[in-house]
Amino acid sequence: MRVLKSYCINTKPKKGNLNNSLKELYNLTITLLDARRISLKHCPHPYCLVSLNDIKMSRTACSEAPDPVWEEEFILDDISTDINTFTVTVFNKKRNTDVEIGYVKINLNDLAQGDTHNDWYTLIPSTTLNLRSADNDLGSIRIKCRFLHEVIMPVKEYSSLKELILAKDFQTVLALAQVCGNDRVPLAKSLLNIFRTCHQEAALLKTLNDKEIEKEETVGTLFRATSLATTLMDQYMRLTASEFLQCAIKPSVYKIMDSKQSCELNPTLMECLAETDTNFNAFIQTLEEVIDIIFRSVDFCPRVLRYICYNLQHSVSGKWPDNENVRTRVVSGFIFLRLLCPALVNPKSFNLISENPTDVAARNMKLVAKVLQSVANLTPVKESYMEKVNPFIMKNKQKMVEFLDELSNVPSLSGVEPDDANVLPPDSVRDLGSIHYICAGHLPELQDMASKQPYLKKLVAVVEMLNIHKKHYKGLM
Repeated sequence: MRVLKSYCINTKPKKGNLNNSLKELYNLTITLLDARRISLKHCPHPYCLVSLNDIKMSRTACSEAPDPVWEEEFILDDISTDINTFTVTVFNKKRNTDVEIGYVKINLNDLAQGDTHNDWYTLIPSTTLNLRSADNDLGSIRIKCRFLHEVIMPVKEYSSLKELILAKDFQTVLALAQVCGNDRVPLAKSLLNIFRTCHQEAALLKTLNDKEIEKEETVGTLFRATSLATTLMDQYMRLTASEFLQCAIKPSVYKIMDSKQSCELNPTLMECLAETDTNFNAFIQTLEEVIDIIFRSVDFCPRVLRYICYNLQHSVSGKWPDNENVRTRVVSGFIFLRLLCPALVNPKSFNLISENPTDVAARNMKLVAKVLQSVANLTPVKESYMEKVNPFIMKNKQKMVEFLDELSNVPSLSGVEPDDANVLPPDSVRDLGSIHYICAGHLPELQDMASKQPYLKKLVAVVEMLNIHKKHYKGLM
């Protein structure tokens, strides 16, 4: 009990404590993913407009029917309490005046608080569109959204929680990794903000990665499953590797988009088989240019990320000393599979371009990414129509090993400036409030874990204390 006492002080905040540092926020995150069976007749060039009530907020880029893909996220922070619905309206892009086609309206009261919803919605025809009954099926759209009402208490309320989160044994973080489930992404974002504010993100990522390696039995499934560790790495690379992507990928994206030459080798997707040799030659030239730029960009990769890659190599070499490829593949699994190749396939979502590429350019980038991933995996491609590319893969295998070894050759952070120190959040109170919300949502699981792992009783006591304080604050609002 003496151990827990320090975490249970001030168990009932006084009314006088309610001050300007108490925040009440309503936040809505909307991701417009894709659509299917969009009418080619009425909407060959669809884009989406997001409105809160009837106020227009944001829009996607234009895509192509019948199965457009947008994958654009809109984070609407601190929205008014008067907002009770959001509407996604689909328009057809035209040279003069865009035409409203259909819409989906979602009531915020129908969304479970804090849950992530990922559903298909049938488009309702707009009243301005004169349709026959046979044309009423305009298709459907897939929307992911999360609505959250946050009450952020004064920062001093979270001091005990922050102490547990930043503890050098990482027991609290490791416990949350086991229970976070669908809260994995918001948890990862908040943890990164808190640890980066304290310049401790490298220790966080190293610890979570080492735990994943420790529990994995086979090399083939290492970091393949989605976990808090992989989500943290994904979020961290997106936060810090912008300059790396600008140097390693952006020039190739623009060159591919400027070219009208197809690199298609799949005979079932080609209009004329006589173009096979021309396409293949263009494909090899593009691959040579893309991989050369990547191999010359190592110095633009953030030093902290390179240090994390060094530790990944060190950990897997210690566990699987007889596997000569594991050092390369553990790093390529993050740098290529989760960063460079996704940025090449979907450059707009990585802020490399503002408009969607043409169908030919998008297909070319997908083919290039596929081959790059094979080089990074040190394996040939399996599709018969791609076998002609395997000599390129074999030629670049050793160069890939050397590139990833050089990228990972940062054994220490001594003298390294923190990445993006100038854009770190000045106040972590909101992130602490978010982590408290996640802990409260998983309190029964944490209580069950604490019955078997006594060191977690501190965390449970702190969460229960914060729940009481938050309830009291809400009563004073």
